[in-house]
Amino acid sequence: MKKYLNEIQSALMTGVSYMLPFVLSGGILIGLSYIIGGVDVGSLDSYSTIANGIWNVGQMAFGLMCPALGAYIAFALGDRGAIAAGLVGGLYAREMGAGFLGAMIAGIIAGYLVRMLKNLPVPGAIRGALATVIVPVISVLCVGFIMVYILGNPLAALSEWLTQWLESISTGNAILIGLITGAMYAFDMGGPVNKAAYAFGLACLEAGNWVPICAAFVACISPQLSVLIAMLIRRKCFSKEELLNIPGLIIGTLFTITEFAIPFAAKDLRVIPCFMLGSGIGSALIYVMGVSTAAPGGGLFVITPLCSNPLLFLLFLLIAALISAVGILFLRRNYEKKESADITAEA
Repeated sequence: MKKYLNEIQSALMTGVSYMLPFVLSGGILIGLSYIIGGVDVGSLDSYSTIANGIWNVGQMAFGLMCPALGAYIAFALGDRGAIAAGLVGGLYAREMGAGFLGAMIAGIIAGYLVRMLKNLPVPGAIRGALATVIVPVISVLCVGFIMVYILGNPLAALSEWLTQWLESISTGNAILIGLITGAMYAFDMGGPVNKAAYAFGLACLEAGNWVPICAAFVACISPQLSVLIAMLIRRKCFSKEELLNIPGLIIGTLFTITEFAIPFAAKDLRVIPCFMLGSGIGSALIYVMGVSTAAPGGGLFVITPLCSNPLLFLLFLLIAALISAVGILFLRRNYEKKESADITAEA
């Protein structure tokens, strides 16, 4: 059982990784069209203006999110032969309203189904046609029927419930969700827990709620920014080798690369709760104030202009980073004395 759970987890990470280019390109283009043509750009005749053309291209790319997710989860589990079934399952998930969750389940079913079909005992005469014809046809048909007649409608109902729940969450629940997901982003910074939280943000984004993905950016940028701020406030609390990482931390902050903060967490695991606290609070503030962004990625230069309230976004990011930075400096308050003692001992 544990083996299968690990396989599914790895496949989900693969699916999300391959899906991201569609989400990023589509989301950024949609946001750009709003900047150029206003919020009503989507109601214009197709391609009647440059802004509307950008909006349509963005919608086309963004609409491939579920098919791509289903296809590449299936690929991770069943190799190339599973891509067609996963893609069809993802398309049905999108068209039936089952969304992100439906695409994930369709991809898992397609991957394991193809793996099973590949191992069927068949006569040698038709063995060559197994992978190229028989497996794709049977798997596409089966996954399509499963989505249409069994899973599609229940998953669509579940997705609709999630959408309604997100729209109706109270301030107290918003704080709790923000704290939990924000802490998850900062816990392993690009690892499985981070990816699970990001998958939740993408599911909300696909359902039409852009607030969770905005909270994700605050939570993901805060760790590296907090280390940078701590270094600028008190350089003596860091070694010369650590200070050499300042350019990397700047790049990580500007382009949302959380991994630049990992060396500091690896050196002192007590830093991780500091990251989690700051990211959790910053994320909660985003939820409470309802700040959203039309960009699902691309760095600060892309995210900030496409925010519903850029000033609040930057303010909450700064608050999150300052909270973590204070924690880091508190943990390193005796670093200078320890460094001096070590030098004296060596002498």
